[in-house]
Amino acid sequence: MYRASGPLACWVATAALFISASANTYAAESAALIVHYFPSIYNLKNANGNEYEAEVLRLALAATEADYGPFTLVQLPHATTERTIRDLAGRKLENQLQVMGYKPERLAQGANTFISFPVYLGIFGYRVCFANESVNLDVNTENPLDELKRFSFGSGDGWSDTYILQSNGFAVRTATVAGRLARMTAVGQVDFFCRSVGEFNREFKSFSHLEGLKKEKTFALFYPHPRFFFTNRHNKLLIDRVTVGLQRVYASGEYQRLWQEVFGESISYADLPNRKIVTLKNPLVDGLDRNYERYFYQPASAPATESSQEAAAVFSQYP
Repeated sequence: MYRASGPLACWVATAALFISASANTYAAESAALIVHYFPSIYNLKNANGNEYEAEVLRLALAATEADYGPFTLVQLPHATTERTIRDLAGRKLENQLQVMGYKPERLAQGANTFISFPVYLGIFGYRVCFANESVNLDVNTENPLDELKRFSFGSGDGWSDTYILQSNGFAVRTATVAGRLARMTAVGQVDFFCRSVGEFNREFKSFSHLEGLKKEKTFALFYPHPRFFFTNRHNKLLIDRVTVGLQRVYASGEYQRLWQEVFGESISYADLPNRKIVTLKNPLVDGLDRNYERYFYQPASAPATESSQEAAAVFSQYP
């Protein structure tokens, strides 16, 4: 068998090393990052039928492909919030994400963390209400919060909203599902049942047949209620990539266009600029860096802050 020797042998060895290194580099560059995510409980979709949370994640990963490489999104079966938190904390799967409203216990004693970008741009903090038809109130008073506290509110068992309302001094009665709360409002067991702007339009169509139920048109509640991507704290590369991607997509305006496409009709229906915005405190986010609020949607009638003015300037480009 012929064996190369001398300069030829050196050249063959060098070429072999180059080919091997090139193959390894190509394999590394072509290996897709596999990202596992749970489907949204809200099932909100854009005009192309793409689920909102999944589309946000896809845009963020696509915006960083040149820096971090290709990716593959894998949708997981629906699971309860409690199970999701355990799965994230235990790293059942690598690079697993779930959008959830912020509660300290969802950090699982430090095993989990969140990406500090509000996936829904704060829209779940704006609450408009179903009301019993007999309710009369005047929010154009010196203290509209005291006026609202004269009435009772319905809210869900275990919901963050229930805790927030109670923490702000409201009388609250609870039930397990939205349909039951709407019926309680219709028959006068509670005066109001409030839903996020992102939910109200769809639910009013479902519940408008209930005799005794009306759409309250004069006020909206607001409290900071961000929904973040949660993941295990050890998924550092994923956290960095999604953070950069979300910021890039937002800066390009593509994020706002998607958001407007999904929520534009609901925002118009809620008519927030013509309502009195009554702001409540959310003790669940006490201690959080409030920097995420600069991405919040800001209706014209809401009290302005430095961060909300920045967001309003961006949103003004996307009517």
